[in-house]
Amino acid sequence: MSNICYFEIPVEDMSRAQSFYKDLFRWKFEKMEGAPDHIDYWSIQTGGSEKDYGVSCGGMMKKQNPEHSITQYVGVESIDASIEKAQKLGGTLLMPKTSVAGKGYFSLFLDPEKNPFGIWQCDENAK
Repeated sequence: MSNICYFEIPVEDMSRAQSFYKDLFRWKFEKMEGAPDHIDYWSIQTGGSEKDYGVSCGGMMKKQNPEHSITQYVGVESIDASIEKAQKLGGTLLMPKTSVAGKGYFSLFLDPEKNPFGIWQCDENAK
């Protein structure tokens, strides 16, 4: 069974959003080095554990468009096989397999109900 392994929150006002989540949940934010220059991207450390109903990390970025919504990423063993299967099952590919150097690969989809989601495969050899 695959699990949600990461989330991204798109925001209009980075300072306001970080203040809200920091005060509400005590989350910590750190500017992510290596993100493309045009993307103001911050990592989120929730400090949670499974027993605390937490996810260990996520990301926050500027909204790319008005419809940009929270995206949850599901960890998969093979991103290539999962991309193929998602499309066969009626998923719409939004972003093809994309590497994050030294971390892994991701791809973005809409499910048949038009909900966005991502898939993620860890791979330290990703370039």
